[in-house]
Amino acid sequence: MNLLFTAGRELSYPRNAMLYELLQEQFQVKFIGRRSGRRNLLLQSAWNAFKCTPYLRSKEVLLSVVGFYGHLIMLWAGRAARQPILFDAFISTYDTLCFDRKVISPNSPAGRLAKWLDEQACRLADRVLVDTQAQADFFHDTLGVPREKLDVLYVGCDEKIFYPRSTTFDENLVLFYGEFLPLHNIEVILQAAQLVMSDGIHFQIIGPFGKHIKQKQLNQAHLTNVEFIPPVPLEQLPSYISRAAICLGGHFGASEKAGRVIAGKTFQCIAMGKPTIVGDNPANRELLVPGKDAWFCKMNDAQALSEAIKSLWQDKPLQSYLGKNAREAFLQKASKPILRRKLKAILQKISI
Repeated sequence: MNLLFTAGRELSYPRNAMLYELLQEQFQVKFIGRRSGRRNLLLQSAWNAFKCTPYLRSKEVLLSVVGFYGHLIMLWAGRAARQPILFDAFISTYDTLCFDRKVISPNSPAGRLAKWLDEQACRLADRVLVDTQAQADFFHDTLGVPREKLDVLYVGCDEKIFYPRSTTFDENLVLFYGEFLPLHNIEVILQAAQLVMSDGIHFQIIGPFGKHIKQKQLNQAHLTNVEFIPPVPLEQLPSYISRAAICLGGHFGASEKAGRVIAGKTFQCIAMGKPTIVGDNPANRELLVPGKDAWFCKMNDAQALSEAIKSLWQDKPLQSYLGKNAREAFLQKASKPILRRKLKAILQKISI
């Protein structure tokens, strides 16, 4: 064993799963944490930090990797470790809680604590991973992380699950899956669905939306073209993706964070070669070329989203063109061989 990997979230969380798999290809890795199932982040982080202590102090461990969510673990690991630490910050706690979800004020004691946590976790790491260049700019400009300390590694996806299928698809079906988060902006998607309802376009929306949006509300809005499906296991998602004519990658939220990150579902859909609609933001433009690899639309704008859906729905050759190029863009920029090379280059910066 020459690497330690730990994370506050479970190992099955896609970001952690990908990073762990890439590390395992090159090293013997000791994992400490939960492999599946969520637990209170504070308790899980404290337990992981305690369990990691002997390895953090071991001369046999060449590198410690703290995955997502690792901010709390870093407060101890960053001080206890005798070896370099690669910290996958992935998101900013301060940005998520204060500006995206808006559950605390940035000027409140809790808001200042969230910012301090981000700053300290990054300061204690030897290198800091984020998922887009736009996110790296935020970490530098807002949190003061030196640019030379930041590295970008795309989220990617599990290519054993997400690959092109030859399944016959429903030419009138639009698919979205996600959670009831401001980042995803399900309200805009439902408004867009209403705007295209008379065209015969129908939607499948997968996620825990039933407890937030009742069938009665859909009936009152006359949304007869929307089907809500409870969350499904990750390995079942490709069957839904393959049956859809158009996939919504997002993000469609109004926050600045929504413009700095690429949705995991975007990687999954383009890996399967599906025509995908994404929000027009700097992060998506890092990965995809508008009108070539994906269809871009203004974020937080139901009218723009409905027009994007209708434009693609009416143009079958364009769907094929985008799907083919989407797959190629994924292979060239976010596939596992590409991520493997990028991670190797990052590790070389810390002499691993």
